[in-house]
Amino acid sequence: MKQLLVNMLSDIISRMQCSDWISLIAAIAIVSGVGVSLFFGVKSLRQTKDLHRRNFRDSLLNEIIKWAMDIAQSTVEVFLPNMTTLAGMNKGGIFLLTFSGLLIKLDAINAKSEYIQEVAKENNFGEDLNGAIKDTVCSLDLLIKNLRKEIKTGDITEIPESLKEQYKSNGNLRENIRRVVKEAAKLKS
Repeated sequence: MKQLLVNMLSDIISRMQCSDWISLIAAIAIVSGVGVSLFFGVKSLRQTKDLHRRNFRDSLLNEIIKWAMDIAQSTVEVFLPNMTTLAGMNKGGIFLLTFSGLLIKLDAINAKSEYIQEVAKENNFGEDLNGAIKDTVCSLDLLIKNLRKEIKTGDITEIPESLKEQYKSNGNLRENIRRVVKEAAKLKS
């Protein structure tokens, strides 16, 4: 059987002319070229998909960081030290206006909190980031609750004691914000 195969091949090879050899080599080159092109095409497609996935993940992490920084920036406004030194102004009205404006901002940020928590869970960003986000939301809810209580009284001539206490305990909120940013930054690198 083996001898028969060898005889058949040698018979075919002996009958091949120069143009047949050239055609065979060209066909092999074309098939090889298609194979190489297919390999690099699939590899490029995978790299593009991985790059898109990383960019999407980074944009979500950036959104989480921006949310945390918005909270930090807004909460600073509650505790501005120069608010009580505004000369010749109705301090109560200014505080009420400031706190009301801040409450609107914080409510908007708080509305985004549910979305941020869902994004972090769905994208498996880890327990550290999810825990920091949850703690930040709890601290933010407490601040909003205290602001609402002070605005309801309507008699605000200086920073209320409850908010001064909140400022002392606001370290939790600031620390939670730092944790969110730190954990998100870790995931980005």
